[in-house]
Amino acid sequence: MTPRSGSSALRSVFFCLLIGLVGITIHLQTALRPDGIMATRQLRDTDAYVRTIRVERLRDTGRWYETDLPQLNAPEGLSLHWTRPLDVLILLPALAAEIIARIPSKVAIFWVGAWISPLLHIASALAAAWAARALWPGSEAWIAALIVLSHPVLLFAYGSVGFTDHHVLLLLLAILGIGAALRAILIPDQARWGLIAGGMFGAGLWIGPETLLIAGPVLGAFGLSWWLLDTGRPIAQQGARISFGMLGVVTLAIAVEYPPADWLLGAYDKVSVQHALMALFAGAVFSVCGLISPGAHRGSKFLAGSTAALSAAACLLVLYPHVLSSSQAAADASTAEKFLPFVREMAPVPLNLASLPDLLVYATGLALFPAVLVMLRDRGWPAGLLIGAVLASTCLATILHRRFSVDLIAVAGLLGAGSVVLVAEHSRFKREALRAVAAGAAIVVLIGAPYLGLAFMMKETGNAKDKACDWSTLAHWLHDQPLRAPPDIQEPAIILTDTPDSTPELAYRTPYRFVVSPYHRAGSAFQDTFNVMTAARDEDALRILQRRKVSFILLCTKSRPSNLGPMDSRSLEARLRAGNNPEWLEPITLPESLGGMFRLLQRP
Repeated sequence: MTPRSGSSALRSVFFCLLIGLVGITIHLQTALRPDGIMATRQLRDTDAYVRTIRVERLRDTGRWYETDLPQLNAPEGLSLHWTRPLDVLILLPALAAEIIARIPSKVAIFWVGAWISPLLHIASALAAAWAARALWPGSEAWIAALIVLSHPVLLFAYGSVGFTDHHVLLLLLAILGIGAALRAILIPDQARWGLIAGGMFGAGLWIGPETLLIAGPVLGAFGLSWWLLDTGRPIAQQGARISFGMLGVVTLAIAVEYPPADWLLGAYDKVSVQHALMALFAGAVFSVCGLISPGAHRGSKFLAGSTAALSAAACLLVLYPHVLSSSQAAADASTAEKFLPFVREMAPVPLNLASLPDLLVYATGLALFPAVLVMLRDRGWPAGLLIGAVLASTCLATILHRRFSVDLIAVAGLLGAGSVVLVAEHSRFKREALRAVAAGAAIVVLIGAPYLGLAFMMKETGNAKDKACDWSTLAHWLHDQPLRAPPDIQEPAIILTDTPDSTPELAYRTPYRFVVSPYHRAGSAFQDTFNVMTAARDEDALRILQRRKVSFILLCTKSRPSNLGPMDSRSLEARLRAGNNPEWLEPITLPESLGGMFRLLQRP
């Protein structure tokens, strides 16, 4: 790569400032809307409240390894699969604001957490431009930044103000990893790019195992390139560097996240020793490949490489049989049956005309496969193989579970820039003006297609919010209204509610504890809540409530959770909704603003 000229550097600085300014302006405008966080003081997602509770708990207790939250999955508490890096990114600025500006810790943590995702979103857009420069070093690389910055999945969901979660941090690390991996495969004699790519993917694994959706295809592309190239040894060496770079960061993550006694314990849904073994085995396979003579017959290379890879995979599967299932392997039967199928972000995106709006919003990357041809033409087939493998992996994952659309955006920005190049350089456009118009139209289509799908989705959902219960108003009322637990219970009262998504905000805003919560490690709470609500005999429900030390039952009367199934008229839920309370439950009078939405009952 040649050094950039002064004008190119100035242009890059200008675009960086422009992207940052536009990003801050858009996010600030969203936050200042009447329904935005600045007016409502409401976070955007259940995870945002739980993350905020988690950071507050770390600040108040200082107990690094104590990650269970007593407010949820009561009475034993909720064990979370999240890791600490995002907690630290939120807590350090919040502590600075608390010490320097004397801002109360709860307020500082709330607002730093609320703005962390927008800032990471802007950083991801800038990283996309850097990654795209590996393929198209001109101004077209900034198209990748524009696509990432403008995508509605980030602007209005995962990257928005108040979405205190790790998804956009994963996106940033994925883009940086892809950018470094492209440089590693294009310039195999520069060792630093392999190590940087491995470090980024290792950091991604530290945040969440879904990073394997990108790191896995990248390593596969290096393996195939080694096999197909006559001089593949430098490629194998880069593959080894990526693997050992991942191993180094994952090893650090294990040492930081767990006490020494737990360093060798495996966890499917959280960075652990199994991920270190993945990286170690991958590095060993590439090391074996690197020892094979460059002039060896392709058939011999295939036999040696595939034998090493299959042996490593077999060892890993023997040690960890469910390693390919990632987080879902940690979900018990109750969670898999009564929770995961009803989580919208875990829902698939069907490939049919009826789901076209969803496809436009979540999976527009499907239309970007032709851009791989640009890479094959301009930068050689190894780079095209790498980016094509990542695109295929993330597209398939998004179709199966729409939450992985964030991972798809990591590669969609790069290929979006390639699509614009493909259109602008088409042989039909002889004049410069036509090329500019064609490129502009391509950019409009790439950016506008998800918004077209979003418009149709919003039209179909209509006024769904008007039909839902106002949990925030209830949370504020519960905060000001002391609920007295039975005399034999000294700890804060436990409330069983029929709606898992409601409990994170209630737990954040009130001093009470709650049974069910929307997390895959809370399967027993799902099963107990289901059994209580569907119980036809009072003694069956009462036995569970006593075991969980539940003092109150809370129901939303305006909507009903779909995971409870058809409502039996004999069930406790049906009787409570009809006002036929058993004698062991006393109704609590709610203010008029809440009485039409909720029923709150106390167990004496």
